[in-house]
This record gives sequence, C-alpha cells and structure tokens, in this order.
Amino acid sequence: MTSWPALVVDLGGTNVRLGLVDGPDAEPRDIKERRLSEGGDFETAIGTYLKEAGACIATASLAVAGPVVGDKVEPSNSTWHFSIADLKRAFGFERLVVLNDFHALALALPRLGDFDLMPIGGGVAVTDGPRVVVGPGTGYGTAALIRHRGEWIPVASEAGQASFAPQDEIEAEITAIIGRSGGRSGRVTIEHVVCGPGLLAIECALAEIAGTVSTRARPEEVAEAATAGDPRAAQALDIFFATLGSVAGDAAMTFCATGGVYLAGGILPQLVGPLLASRFRARFEDKAPLADLARSIPTALITRPYPGLLGAAAALRNS
Repeated sequence: MTSWPALVVDLGGTNVRLGLVDGPDAEPRDIKERRLSEGGDFETAIGTYLKEAGACIATASLAVAGPVVGDKVEPSNSTWHFSIADLKRAFGFERLVVLNDFHALALALPRLGDFDLMPIGGGVAVTDGPRVVVGPGTGYGTAALIRHRGEWIPVASEAGQASFAPQDEIEAEITAIIGRSGGRSGRVTIEHVVCGPGLLAIECALAEIAGTVSTRARPEEVAEAATAGDPRAAQALDIFFATLGSVAGDAAMTFCATGGVYLAGGILPQLVGPLLASRFRARFEDKAPLADLARSIPTALITRPYPGLLGAAAALRNS
C-alpha cells in the first residue's frame, strides 16, 4: 500500500539527495543534499532526514547508483551498502521500492518539458520512440524507456561495465595506459573513461604519453585547468566529450532511440560551454552505415534539478 507523503532518495557515488513527495507526479519538496564523504551510512542519513522533516513516512522509493539484485544493495562507487529488508524494518516502511538511479532517470523523462532540456545538435524526437538517458558522474549510467501498449516501460542496465572501444590512435594509447593501472589486467570499461574519475585518468594518461606526471588529483582540477586554457587539460576534456559522444551514440543505436538521447549526471551541468563546443555531437553521429539515423536522433542535456527524485516518485506508480 502506498501512503503519502513518501520519502524519495537519490543515492549516487558522491552525493545523496532526499526529499518528500505527495504523489507520483508531485514535485519533490524539502530537499536535502549531502556528500557521502561527510561520513555516516545510508541508514543514518535517512534517519537524520526523517527526524528533521518531522514527517510520518510509511512509503519510500530509493534510487541507487548500482545494480539492484536481491536484498543486498551495493552501489558501484560507494561504501554505503545496505539490506533492503533491514532498511524496511528499521523505519517501519509498509512499502519500499529500490531501483537503479538511471532506471529512475528514465522514468523521469516523460515529466521533462522543453524548458528542462538544453538541445545539443540537430534531430527531431519521434513522440513515442524509444528514449535513452546516459550520464557520467562518479560512474557512468545508461537506461532506456520504451513505449508499449500505451505505457512507458523502463529498461535498466549496467552498460557502464561494457568494454570501452577507442576510436583513434591517441584514445588507444590512453586506453592501454588506463588498462595497466589499478590492477585491471588490460580490460577497460566505459566507466573507466566516461565519468569524473575517467576525466582525471585521461589527463594522467596524456601526461604519461608526454613523458611527465600529472600533478592533478581530482577531476574538478582538470576541468578548471581546461577552462583556464591549460593545453593538456583542454585536450583531456575534448577527448572526454568525444568518447561520451561515441558511447551515447552506441546507446542510441542499441535501442534505436528515435525519441532522443538525454544526458544526465553530476559533471555536465558545470561544463555546458565546453560540451557545446566539443566533438560530442560529431562523434554521436559517426555511426556509419547508419549515420543518417544517428543524425535524426536529438540529444539534449537535462537541466532540471533533481530529476532522479522525480523518477523515484514515478516508480511508486510503476512498480
């Protein structure tokens, strides 16, 4: 049984966002956001939020950055692991929905209007065509939304764990360097490259190729240096957006996403200018022999705040 208000949560690898909703189509309210690095665990974060909100909650929907299979949930880039059954008992939830964070983002897509999106390149969406949401953050996520018998059906994935395919010589060199680091034994996934830590890994690899060592320790430092005109950081950011375009185009081809491909994640809203000026769209369209199909598919950046909470709310209707 679903009762309102309900708790909605978006747990990523860096931040957790919590809010309340008064229905599956309601706007999230009383939103709080905190960094995981502040300490504690998932149960403590929920307990603190509910105590401060002073609300009596029997229903919750949790979007988490990782696969949801069975009772034990272990987000891919976080130490905030938890048991669904234990969480339900701890807070007395009568109904608890747990889903992948990009599953939630897919459910949010029908709620987005033109004012929530920043177009990147051309293309026109087919109204009932399959849609895909992709995004780099602490990791990399992908999900699809497919229309069937008048209903939108979300399809979650762990596509970030698919193997990364370099498209030119410099990307091949970078991929080889990343494959030698971190005990990866040569295998490099999309998530090793197309995410925040991936941007840093690209810049470090470029430094190694140049015979030097990067002094940067965080992806934010690379982005800041790139926008300030540092040549190597700018090259790293250019390669990052190019690879994002390639993997987003692959997702579009996988689902024949004539309804559009939508970009989410915590990195891109801070890098709109470089994204628009990048090779993202050119690489997205570079899908011969189906380049014409790729060119017809629109791409857009989601600019609406907290879309994951919208999707978590929508999951209370769809589950």
